[in-house]
Amino acid sequence: MKNAVIGFCSIIILLLAGMAISTAEGRTMRQNELDSTLGAAMVQSMEILTMSKDYEMEDKEAFVSDVIQNALVRMNSDSEYDVEVYSVDTEKGILDAEVTETYTQLFVPGKVTARKTVVLDDYTNEDDVYYSVTFQKSGNVVKQIQVHGGDFLSGALLPQGTGVTKWKDKDSGTVYTASNIATLAVTKNLTLEAVS
Repeated sequence: MKNAVIGFCSIIILLLAGMAISTAEGRTMRQNELDSTLGAAMVQSMEILTMSKDYEMEDKEAFVSDVIQNALVRMNSDSEYDVEVYSVDTEKGILDAEVTETYTQLFVPGKVTARKTVVLDDYTNEDDVYYSVTFQKSGNVVKQIQVHGGDFLSGALLPQGTGVTKWKDKDSGTVYTASNIATLAVTKNLTLEAVS
């Protein structure tokens, strides 16, 4: 009889531990899903706002409903969602929203909340910027190349077969040859003219 009671209590403890772990893991999973989904939906909607002219600047309700629809389409659960938008400014590219997800679990309903703020600015990735370097002789273009922003020129990039060994920067007046051209960092469009 004593072993039966110990076995029964052990089973109850294992069941309670399993339910506690399941509840905690379910909450963590739903929180992660809500965080990532809400953030991705808001960023995507803000990018569409800047690229597309589907929204009038004063049509904030249509924009907010598209953000909510975009977020809910990404979520795959039978939970109830409460969306609260704190701030939306389509002109400045600001969106601040909070989503509360209420879901069913074993004993009491579970609830997770995520609040995200998206500020869209005019960011340019400097890694993707290329500048044009033009070599001219007597006003005619001899060679034109595209160089990654911040890179240095090399002697191998100088025009060959033109009989020119010196090139002068049109803006700064600095004269470059094959030996010192490697000191020139390309941070803007450049025009180099042949020096006789």
